[in-house]
Amino acid sequence: MHEIVTKPFSLTQRDYRGMLVYSAVRGLVTWPMALVTLPNLFVLPFLFVGGEINAETWPTFAIAVAVVAAISLIVLPALAIVSILNGLKKIDNATATRVARLHVDYLALEGDGFAHRLVWQNFRYAAAGRDAIYLITRTNSGYVILNSAFETAENRTQFIALAQKYIAANKNRQAVVFGDTASEPWPDARLSPLFRLGFGPLYVVMLHSAYQMFLRPWLFVVATAVIGAINIFYSDLEPGAVTWATEIWHAALGVAILLIVGPLFLGLTSVLIHGNNPIFKGMRHVEISERGLRLVSQTNDASMAWHDVKKVTRRFGVLLFIPKPRGVIPVPVSAFPDTAAAKAFYDQAVTWWKAAQAVKASGPAAKTTLDVKG
Repeated sequence: MHEIVTKPFSLTQRDYRGMLVYSAVRGLVTWPMALVTLPNLFVLPFLFVGGEINAETWPTFAIAVAVVAAISLIVLPALAIVSILNGLKKIDNATATRVARLHVDYLALEGDGFAHRLVWQNFRYAAAGRDAIYLITRTNSGYVILNSAFETAENRTQFIALAQKYIAANKNRQAVVFGDTASEPWPDARLSPLFRLGFGPLYVVMLHSAYQMFLRPWLFVVATAVIGAINIFYSDLEPGAVTWATEIWHAALGVAILLIVGPLFLGLTSVLIHGNNPIFKGMRHVEISERGLRLVSQTNDASMAWHDVKKVTRRFGVLLFIPKPRGVIPVPVSAFPDTAAAKAFYDQAVTWWKAAQAVKASGPAAKTTLDVKG
């Protein structure tokens, strides 16, 4: 069998929420999550009590461990899910009708205004939920295929069995390169030069994602209040407004340093954990045209309309295209022949992106059909 194509289906917030919760819970037991979380559970509380655990500091240490665990394992995942769901509300095509195509080399989702294909090496697992099939990638993004998209329960069972088979068979293989016309550019597109994602651009991507998560005013306020309250409760100082203000100030300073330095460590850790994922490997280029943005690599082919791009910016020598609700598509300036060529590419992208935002702001945006094969 060459491929299986589902019936057209559309998703709701409830469908996305089910996939995100499933992925978050299952992701807690993976070794990358343990690598990031376990040191934080004990190192941060240990530093919080001054690097000394004894009968006097033990209660504070235990409470700090509980607070860090609650934040790391419950609060942050829950807030990430809420943030993604809120972001999906701003994507015109999030609930658009789509079809899924299961091929021996890749999975494709295609609909009005978007198209995405990933080879199987990019996936971590496929699982059957109550109402849908969840296909989770190695970068913890995911795809939802409703049970109602299949003619029969047997078709659904066959689809997930083949997906699991292809993921298992390709897990340790070199990524398969698309063998058809996936790499043909749009007729009116401007193409970046071919490039590979080295450590520098990849670190900029991970750093940007980390700061997007950490630099939130409410997180600073809540963390300062919690740590300040613990300091005041367990301090031996005389109670009073001046003493409390000092403790809150110390807590605020510590939290500010943590929120600034933390992403530097998290970004580096993310590169070390995810840097070898097939989605980041191989040659690639980015296409821009009036119709939208497209990333074409040896293992990934994704296109979207400009109104589904949140921001176009530059950071540390990398052009960053930021889709909704999350993710980053980078293009190193060093990939271009010179800075003038990079600037021209960037300026044209900004022009088309701003034009799409203006059209959307003036009224309902017209749907744009993007063909993944050009």
